[in-house]
Amino acid sequence: LQGGAENSAKFIQNGAVELFNNGFKSFETYTHGITVYGPEGGNAILNLWADEGDDNADKWHFLAGTDGNLLIRNLADGSGSDTSIKCVSDGAVELYHDNVKTFETSSTGIEIRGPEANNCELYLYADEGDDNADLWKLKAAHDGSYFYLQNKNSGSWETNIKAVGDAGVHLYYDNSTVCYTDTNALRFNDNEYVKFGNNQDFKI
Repeated sequence: LQGGAENSAKFIQNGAVELFNNGFKSFETYTHGITVYGPEGGNAILNLWADEGDDNADKWHFLAGTDGNLLIRNLADGSGSDTSIKCVSDGAVELYHDNVKTFETSSTGIEIRGPEANNCELYLYADEGDDNADLWKLKAAHDGSYFYLQNKNSGSWETNIKAVGDAGVHLYYDNSTVCYTDTNALRFNDNEYVKFGNNQDFKI
C-alpha cells in the first residue's frame, strides 16, 4: 500500500507485514513476534494505552534509547518522563517509585536507596505479612549515621538493634536499650544485668 510515492504498508506473501510512517519502516512482524524500529539516530517507542487512552494514567510506553538503555515509563503526570524501570545495557536494572530511583542491581549485588531527606527502608514480611509478628524492617536513617533492625510485633515499629556509624551497637529488649558497645567496654544501663545458668541464678 502506498500513499503517493511512499509505502504505507507492505504485505509479504508467507512472510512479514511491514508498516511505514512517512516512508520509514517502524513496525514489522516476524516468526516469533514483532519488531518496532526507531528512525536513524532516534529512539524506538512502543506505546501501551489502556481504557482507550483517555487518561494519562492509562498510558505506558517502552523506550529503547540510542544510549542502549531500555525504559518503562508512565505518562500519569502528562510529561511521559516518569520512569518505572530502567535496564542499562551490560549493566544495572533500576527500579523507581514516583520517578525516584529506590533499587539498583550492581556487579556485586543490589543497592537500595531512600529519596532525598528520607530514610532507606527494606521490609521483610514472612507468611504473606498477614500478622504483625511477621513484619520486620531494616532502616538506614537520613538524620544521622544510624542503622536499625526493627519489628512490628506490638503493632508499631520497635527497635531490636541500633548501630551508629563510628560508634556503638545498641541491643534492645521490648524497644528499650539494655546494653551497648563503647570504646573499650560493653556498657549496661542501670538495673540491667548479665545472667548465667539455666535458672539465671547468677548475675553480674
